[in-house]
Amino acid sequence: MKKANQILSWAAYIFIFIFLIIIGLEFGLRLYTTKIEKSLWKTAMMDHVQKRIDRIWNLGKEKKEIKWGPPYDVYWNEGLGDPARMKLIYQHSFHPKAGEWESPNFLRAKGESKDHSFKVKINSLGFRDQERSIEKPPKTKRIIVLGSYPAFGHGVNNKQTYSSQLELILQRSHADWNFEVWNGGMQGIVAIMGYARFLYELEKYDPDLIIFDFGWVDFFMRQDQTKTASDTPTWSKPHWNFFQKLAAKIRFSWFPNSSVSKVIDNYAKKSFRDLNKRQWKNVMRRTASLAQKRDIPILFVRQFRESVWPELYIEFTRPDENLHFIDTTKAFSDKAVTNKIVDKFWSKSNWLTELGKTKDTTPRTAENYFKADALQFNEFGHKAIAKLLAPKVSKILLP
Repeated sequence: MKKANQILSWAAYIFIFIFLIIIGLEFGLRLYTTKIEKSLWKTAMMDHVQKRIDRIWNLGKEKKEIKWGPPYDVYWNEGLGDPARMKLIYQHSFHPKAGEWESPNFLRAKGESKDHSFKVKINSLGFRDQERSIEKPPKTKRIIVLGSYPAFGHGVNNKQTYSSQLELILQRSHADWNFEVWNGGMQGIVAIMGYARFLYELEKYDPDLIIFDFGWVDFFMRQDQTKTASDTPTWSKPHWNFFQKLAAKIRFSWFPNSSVSKVIDNYAKKSFRDLNKRQWKNVMRRTASLAQKRDIPILFVRQFRESVWPELYIEFTRPDENLHFIDTTKAFSDKAVTNKIVDKFWSKSNWLTELGKTKDTTPRTAENYFKADALQFNEFGHKAIAKLLAPKVSKILLP
């Protein structure tokens, strides 16, 4: 009995010791994060936006309150060789057809999200676009955009997306041609979903160019993010190791708001990174090969700040084989921010007012002013992207 009591006492001491270490780490990390100098973007992400993303994603599909907010049906980049999986992914790779909705921007503070709502109109073909004819009119250059948040145009109306603005710019520049830029972007999706739509559907529209805009979400995925995914062997969960399972439990179930759990989660993300990278590159290879097989030029787009590293696109950049690449970071480097943009930006609350910033205390950079929130572009950002894309697209289609 005495020995048992001693063991219990030591176990209690060890537990208390570990508990105090964790409390100390938590306090130290919180103190550290308040002391370090952060950019406006990083401050917004760490202090506000990421918390909203975690909270809304963890609500579960049955509690979904926002039509164009998470959680979405998203499938990570594996299973290219499984026809059953690819068919099922394709079925989730386009929007509900023919409808119009308005949604608050879930990345903004709850009190102001409705003031920054955006309208979404989906046509009968499942594109965020005006109605289009499957048959291509004469003298028409048809461009189809596939991509995640930036391609879809989170936070902006249909006519403010870079697809819509690119169409206008091309039409003005080449009056002898008719240009159509179809927006096939979807919130939160990854490259395998764009590939599925390209594989099973797009050829019937006779596109002259595919814009492939993925990499925004791909490296954050750990498994299929959809409830329908867990019910059949087709959607089997990958074989996570013990550390990855433990990290997910700590971060999302046990201590979702602690700084310690976020540190653990960052290490878990790194443990997935090589797998994410390998799978993403495999999808990109398949996509490039499909484009060449079907003799359709493709333009791979890397979006400013949040997309995968630009060097990963080198393998898929061969203009002489109609595999093209553009990095939109150029659209935000030393871009002039006019008085008109500044005045409109500050005409109502914006993502910087939440940080206590004002017109006088905010550096006049495109990185600050071309955002609808800390992550997504506003109409000025989309216009900058469209202006950057237009000469590249013109050169590909009208050499």
